[in-house]
Amino acid sequence: MIRSFLYTPGEGVEVPLGRHFSLLAEPMLVEKGAQGTPASGEEGLRTVTTLRYLEVPVLARCTLGAWKIRPHLSAVASVGGLRDATVRTELDGGSAAGDGRDDLTGTDVGVLVGAGVTAALGPGRYFLEARFSQGLRNLDRSGETKVHSQSLQLLAGVTFMF
Repeated sequence: MIRSFLYTPGEGVEVPLGRHFSLLAEPMLVEKGAQGTPASGEEGLRTVTTLRYLEVPVLARCTLGAWKIRPHLSAVASVGGLRDATVRTELDGGSAAGDGRDDLTGTDVGVLVGAGVTAALGPGRYFLEARFSQGLRNLDRSGETKVHSQSLQLLAGVTFMF
């Protein structure tokens, strides 16, 4: 498992589509990890990739209930543009790292699902949300290695109505 932390300030636009549904666009820089093994199955060889993408997911959100603290569910197909990639290759106890942008496709396509709570307290709405993203596309340009991104995102913040 790859663990990393990336602080991402962001802005979002939420468009209500009724009492419980909305669309939410949030441009953000996200960090994802990927692990791969060669398609040939070479023993002991593994790649660990850390990827940073600029994504603008447009989430479909369903908010449950009408209380001050409201749970919500989100889902979307996401597309991201690659900004940075570090690839670490491990073989027989040794490892080497380098820039992997030339070996990877420039875009990632995936599915993002999330759940959280929003609390309407005072002038703003405070939120806490967890999201899981699974890449659907092989990111290796050569096709020799199967590389799919994954990320678990924990978000917290405050939104203001204008």
